[in-house]
Amino acid sequence: IAYNGATFQADDNSINNLSRMLQAFAGGPVPTGFAWIAANNTPVSFTYADMQVLARAIGTRAYSAFVQLQTRKATIRAATTAAAAQAVEW
Repeated sequence: IAYNGATFQADDNSINNLSRMLQAFAGGPVPTGFAWIAANNTPVSFTYADMQVLARAIGTRAYSAFVQLQTRKATIRAATTAAAAQAVEW
């Protein structure tokens, strides 16, 4: 996920880490010097609000993928021929 001039990982482990940090610092500022590590292992200064934005971007991407999957599945279920089902692009 691109944010704040860097690209960040969005695998399950990274999402779990982000979720834990959001919970740990909820209701207060992050420690001085707090940084989130970009995909290239560069630390990027982050505030609590930055973590929220990154989490929302990850969630938005996941939801978009979910909607696309559901649409494709519905198209396949509605197909009346094998060719129509095979025409669905993944």
